[in-house]
Amino acid sequence: MTNVETVTVTDTFGATLVASGIVGATAMNFTTTGVTSTVTGASTSTTYGLQGTGDLTVDFASTTGTTTAKLAVTGASAADINVADGNGVEAVTIATSGTNNVTLTAGTAATSLTITGSGTNTFDLSAGDSVADILTLDASTSTGTNTFILTDTLQTTDTIKGGTGADTLSAQFTGATLVKPTLSGIETLKVDFDAAAILNLASTTGLTTLALAGASANATFTNVASTVTALTSSTTAGALDIDLTYATGAGALLTTTLGTTAATTYDEINLNGTTGLVLKTAGTGGVTANSINLDGDQSSIAVTASAALDADIIVDGSLGDVTVTATKNLDMSVLSTADGTLGATSLTVGDSVANVDFSLDDKGRHGRHYNRPRRRVCFRRVF
Repeated sequence: MTNVETVTVTDTFGATLVASGIVGATAMNFTTTGVTSTVTGASTSTTYGLQGTGDLTVDFASTTGTTTAKLAVTGASAADINVADGNGVEAVTIATSGTNNVTLTAGTAATSLTITGSGTNTFDLSAGDSVADILTLDASTSTGTNTFILTDTLQTTDTIKGGTGADTLSAQFTGATLVKPTLSGIETLKVDFDAAAILNLASTTGLTTLALAGASANATFTNVASTVTALTSSTTAGALDIDLTYATGAGALLTTTLGTTAATTYDEINLNGTTGLVLKTAGTGGVTANSINLDGDQSSIAVTASAALDADIIVDGSLGDVTVTATKNLDMSVLSTADGTLGATSLTVGDSVANVDFSLDDKGRHGRHYNRPRRRVCFRRVF
């Protein structure tokens, strides 16, 4: 077959197309239904497209020199795409449209992945042979919404660029290591700490949300930019620590949301460089935070507890207004180490809340020795 630029294949039984006899095709598009379509003798000058509920495997006629696999996905649902070809592919480009959920196997030589188009995409890159250990993932021209799942493959040597949409990167740490990737245009970073790793965000720009999900070990974030204004955690593993430190000269009013449908417990949550705290609960499970430590002056603390909350908040500095709204049982204390700096205090408790124990102090603190409190607010209600 010659001089045919676009080849369209509808595959319902898992066909193998021998492409060595097709000359001049610039696009080969597969629509599949629950089967795997295979192309052998494929040309690197052709873009291989996939839509539907099936999978696609492409083996190239030759991978001599630098080989780029060109793909396009349009409404590819739960698709496995394999272009590794014996780890002979160095780069992959994927044009996207529609909604796509793709598990990619590009091979351990694939150091470059480029995403374009307007698709709403989830790319699973978590397998050991998905991409190379040193990866440049460039979605900077993408106008869609991308989720990249790297799990334990996120490395210091990785460079990941998001596009103009709301992009999410998911990572997992199974070793107690220091990781410092280069990230830009990624708005949400979801991390599962299964080991007490340190994530250094000094080379990250554009990030707004840090999310902990499923963590079973202490989580540490350093050199966080002032663009990060949200921290969420839904881990139920036990009394873990969270340490978040803003970069020198950075800081923000940080909205911290804790909880899920099951009860959650935290030992210490250390937030260094925040300018204020908005604390919220999520889900129906109660939240226990033994110590939330805020390092530096805080303009305000606002708490909204829609689930039972037991928390002690310590401000190592001055504190402005404090606002607390609880619709479930509340056991909370707030302490500022600076004398006489408290602003206005507001406590709103729902009529159905049975137990409330709330205290607010400002004290001069020196080690474990405290001066006499200058101001103290206490409220207790037990039905």
